[in-house]
Order: sequence, then structure tokens, then C-alpha cells
Amino acid sequence: MLDSQVDCFVTISPLTSILKIKHKGLEFIVTPTPTNGLESTSLALCWYLRTVDDVSIQKYLGKLDKPDLAKLKVSLKSLL
Repeated sequence: MLDSQVDCFVTISPLTSILKIKHKGLEFIVTPTPTNGLESTSLALCWYLRTVDDVSIQKYLGKLDKPDLAKLKVSLKSLL
């Protein structure tokens, strides 16, 4: 019998608190805002994309602000 539940997947770009850019154009700084829910300045690692099952996501922090989302899009275009 097939399980009727549909699996949902999310593609994420990990963040780190180590702010040393090693891959110029594929990493950018994200500063904390009420929208993104970060507690400290972070580095987005756009080259290290991962697709995970949504069950793996432990907690929702927030979403990127428009300027950071634009940076992410530029990084992804250069990567892909």
C-alpha cells in the first residue's frame, strides 16, 4: 500500500558565523534584521546548496530581506 502523504523538500543555502569570504561571488554577508530572525551577522554559503526534507528543518527563523534575496539570486546565477 502506498503512503498518501506527499514529501516536501526545501533547498537551503547554509549560513555560518565565520565571516571570512573564501568564494567571492558565491558568498555574501547577511546582517540581522527582524525579517530574517538572525541573532548575529552571518555569511551565506551559496555554493553549498542542499535539498532536505522539510521534516529536517528544526525551526523557522525568518526569510531574507529583498536586498539579500537579490544577492542570493546573483550568486545562484553565477553558480548555475
